Amino acid sequence: SGGLSLTTGKVVTGGPSGMITLRTGSSTLGAGGSISVVVGSGKSSAGGRVVVTSGESTDVTGGALSMISGYGRAASSGVFSVRTADAGVDGTSGSLSFTSGTTSSGSSGQITLRSGNATLGMAGSISVSVGSGTIAAGGRVVVSAGEATASTGGAVSMITGYGSATSSGVFSIRTADGGTAGVSGGLSLTTGKVVTGGPSGMIT
Repeated sequence: SGGLSLTTGKVVTGGPSGMITLRTGSSTLGAGGSISVVVGSGKSSAGGRVVVTSGESTDVTGGALSMISGYGRAASSGVFSVRTADAGVDGTSGSLSFTSGTTSSGSSGQITLRSGNATLGMAGSISVSVGSGTIAAGGRVVVSAGEATASTGGAVSMITGYGSATSSGVFSIRTADGGTAGVSGGLSLTTGKVVTGGPSGMIT
């Protein structure tokens, strides 16, 4: 079928090019209108893609990309959900990847997962949970710091929260209980090997 394109004109001299705004109207007693971007399905080929790319810049920083849920003036802010669809009968569910770009002369971009502060309540938690397996093993959680060719490799730090008026948070490492026909998982703390002279790392 025919394509549909919304494009603003170029600017040869100084000044920004025109904006494209998609906005629904506000509502006094009902919900505000939604904006939906839905891609068509495919039967013999893959379904269509949704690609959102901010602008490239030759001399300065490239354009930013922001997706923010709605502010609730008297109640909660809106939920922000990123997930892949369930798998079909003979496939696997889609992967989800958060990756910063590479760089040749400076530091690459950070990825930060942070919940907001709370004045009277508890600050939000961050949970990393892996799915269970029925016949095969459950999924793994792997946390690896970056490798370095000519310098020290990256560090991994896990620190409990500081309590300015009371105790700091508890730090717990344990394996799950064993099932009816198995044993509980092992727990290992091991430093790496040293190929040339020098001591290996300490466990304190």
